[in-house]
Amino acid sequence: MLGLRQGATENTVVVNDLLEDLVTRGLAPERRYLFVIDGAKALRAAIERVFGERAEVQRCQLHKPRNAAYLPKGTPGDYNRRIRNACYAEAKAELQKIFRQLECVNPSAARSMEEGLEETLTVHRLGVDELL
Repeated sequence: MLGLRQGATENTVVVNDLLEDLVTRGLAPERRYLFVIDGAKALRAAIERVFGERAEVQRCQLHKPRNAAYLPKGTPGDYNRRIRNACYAEAKAELQKIFRQLECVNPSAARSMEEGLEETLTVHRLGVDELL
């Protein structure tokens, strides 16, 4: 663990303070880093502000399939399994297909799927070894 900040919620001030403190304590902002995060918008914005284009962001590949569990009972298709398999196989086309199907079944789930879709596949784009 590199740092910790306590806050009532995930907010921009707390996250900016955490990242700026890491830089103050020696984390070189000019280097490239891979940040693995959930969908917190404040965290994503702070990473962009402090590290800019040097930051590679990987969205947690567990969150998207887990969100499929909240689809209404009787929704056709095993979306949890399909999303999980697509994330592990770098199947961007399959994830987009699932998104289009979800638009008809559950627009809210489709928006959740679409948000951060590119960042769900960052480790594949970078060619990061699966042992990471």
